[in-house]
Amino acid sequence: MNNEVNYEYQLGLKYYNGDGVEQDYPKAKTWFEKAAEQDDANSQYMLGKMYYYGEGVKQNYPKAKTWFEKAAEQGDVNSQYMLGKMYYYGERVKQDYPKAKTWFEKAAKRGNVCKAAKQGNVYSKYMLGVLYYAGDGVEQDHAKAKTWFEKAAKQGDARAQFRLGEMYYYGEGVKQDYPKAKGWFEKAAEHGYRGAQCMLGDMYYYGEGVKQNYKNAKDWFEKAAEHGVAYSQYMLGQMYYFGDEVEQDYIKAKTWFEKAAEQGNPEAVKALERFK
Repeated sequence: MNNEVNYEYQLGLKYYNGDGVEQDYPKAKTWFEKAAEQDDANSQYMLGKMYYYGEGVKQNYPKAKTWFEKAAEQGDVNSQYMLGKMYYYGERVKQDYPKAKTWFEKAAKRGNVCKAAKQGNVYSKYMLGVLYYAGDGVEQDHAKAKTWFEKAAKQGDARAQFRLGEMYYYGEGVKQDYPKAKGWFEKAAEHGYRGAQCMLGDMYYYGEGVKQNYKNAKDWFEKAAEHGVAYSQYMLGQMYYFGDEVEQDYIKAKTWFEKAAEQGNPEAVKALERFK
């Protein structure tokens, strides 16, 4: 990247982020276009991103795809990930798992990537795990899924940490191992992953691989419930209704059942019949 192109890209970033200037997407776009026309992959990615999310422009997936392709062909990891994502979900392109896999592999197999590219690299590893776990366009292979989830999990991806927890919890492609499941759930929960918080609540409530502990269960259910997990809201209702090491409180129980029922939780809907 020559100095002029880098200057144009950096100016685009300043206007895009509002860094030292008033945020201005149209100006950001103008500067990114100047650099992108000189084959700057970073600017091409940013233009793709703006069209993908509709930032300062009308959302336009075909234009986003065009810019992502230009950057991806130059090895831009984030653009490779975004193309994989578009093919995986069929976002204004025909859903194509093999193409998604190809782009995810390109992004995932890059070695030492810069901080800006780390997200695309890690997300691609996670998505390859998803492809092999579900058998989307590839032969289902839990061992390969685990390998990719581990790669992403070690880089701090909470979704991958949660999926590994599930695999050990249910014994999917691995020997069932509650302590290992708990370890991965805890890592994901520390990142605020609500599904992991809910699973930890369940493990402590039922004493699965840990000593039964209603207080710990309640703490984890509360964290997940605050993030809108209906099952955790229902379980809090149960704990208050039956007084599971909390003071029995029908009003609190009903409140939690109602929150869960509003999200369509069938157990909570049934539980509310107790109050009629």
